[in-house]
Amino acid sequence: MTDGLPWQIITAVGTIFTMLVVIVGAAVGYGRLRSSHETTKKTAESAKDKVDRLENDLSTFREKAAREFASVSTLEKVEERVIGAIDRLADRLDRLFEIRDKDS
Repeated sequence: MTDGLPWQIITAVGTIFTMLVVIVGAAVGYGRLRSSHETTKKTAESAKDKVDRLENDLSTFREKAAREFASVSTLEKVEERVIGAIDRLADRLDRLFEIRDKDS
């Protein structure tokens, strides 16, 4: 009669325990990977929604800018008119000073 458990049983139990640890570890790792994948997927969907909203906002702004903002040619015409008015005012002031200088 032998005392204790034979080495074959101890080795088999150790092997089974090791396999269980590996299987549980793989399952936990898979669960974490799947969870991480779901989180990443939700983050990507959220980012895509934000990009879509920004694209829409930009499109709306461009349409509004095209309708409401002055074009370059319009600004150039206004600038020419303002400069012309300033030049005429400067001419009037020059004539006024010339008349005043003659009278003194």
